[in-house]
Amino acid sequence: MFWYTTIMEADGYSPETSPRDHFKQQFARKEVIQTSAGPTKIVDIRPVFQKDTVPILFAPGWGGTPQAYKECLKIIHDGNRRVLSVSHPRRGKSVAEETDFPMAETRKVQSLISIIDQKNLGKVDVIAHSEGAIYTIIAAALYPEKFRNIVLVNPGGLIGQDKFHKLVGRMLVSAVHDITQAMRNPYERSPLTNASKEIAKYFSKNPKRAIEEINAIAKSDILEMIKNLHDGGIGIAIVQGEDDPIFPISRIGEVLKDSKDSIDGFYPFKGGHNKIITDARCTSLALNALDDLRHRHQ
Repeated sequence: MFWYTTIMEADGYSPETSPRDHFKQQFARKEVIQTSAGPTKIVDIRPVFQKDTVPILFAPGWGGTPQAYKECLKIIHDGNRRVLSVSHPRRGKSVAEETDFPMAETRKVQSLISIIDQKNLGKVDVIAHSEGAIYTIIAAALYPEKFRNIVLVNPGGLIGQDKFHKLVGRMLVSAVHDITQAMRNPYERSPLTNASKEIAKYFSKNPKRAIEEINAIAKSDILEMIKNLHDGGIGIAIVQGEDDPIFPISRIGEVLKDSKDSIDGFYPFKGGHNKIITDARCTSLALNALDDLRHRHQ
C-alpha cells in the first residue's frame, strides 16, 4: 500500500513551484550533523507526494558526494520517494566505537547511522553504489533493525580476493572509459565532468585517508554478511553493469553462484561502473528493484 503526504507537508512547496525547482531548492539546503567521524554534510529531499513512508538513503561510492549524484537524487525525488545522501567527512576524529571492520569503512558506517538516528528516520531503504555497498552492508550487519531493503549498484566487496594495485588499475581503466564517453557523448559530458571534479576534491582533502579507503575496498568481502541479513528478513538486490571494469559482472557472478538464494533480485544493465551518474535508466532500475523487494517482503 502506498502512503502519501499532503501537499502542505512537502518542505518548501507552493503551487507555483515547479517539480524541478522544488528539488533544486531542497538540494541547495545542505545540513550539517555531528557524527563520531566529524561534522557531516547531508541533503534531505522530500517529494510533494510521498508514496512510501520509508525514506531512501543513497550511499555514494568512493569519491562520491551528493553533488556528483545530483541527477540520481532528482530521479528518486521525481519517483515520489524521500531521499537523503551524505558527503563523508575528509578530516576529523576516529570513530568512537571499536569494530572488527576497517576504520576507513567504519567512519562511513557511523555517518549513515547518525543520519538515521538524528533525522529520526526509524528504518530506511538504501541504494548503495560501489564502495557504498561495503559500508552499507556493514552498517546493516551492526544495526539490522534500521534497514528494510537494500539495492547494491555495481557493488564492491563481491568479487573475491583482490589487491590494492589491481583495484587501482581497474579504477584507472574506468576513468579512461568515462573520459572517452564524455568526449563522444555530450549528454554524459556534464555529469562525468562534475563527478570527476568531486573525486579530485575528495582525494586532495585527505590523500592518506583516500588511499586507506581504496585499500579497505580491495580487502572487503561482504558475502557472508549479505547471507545473514537476507536470513534476517532484509531484502537484497543487485543492479550490475555488464561493462563495469572495476567490479566485473563475471567475477560477481562467480562469487554468487552458490549463494543465489541470498539475493532477491539481480538486474544487469548495459553500461560501465558510473552509468548510474549519467543514465537515468540505471537509477530507475534501482528504484524498480526496491519496489520489487517491498512487494516480495511485505
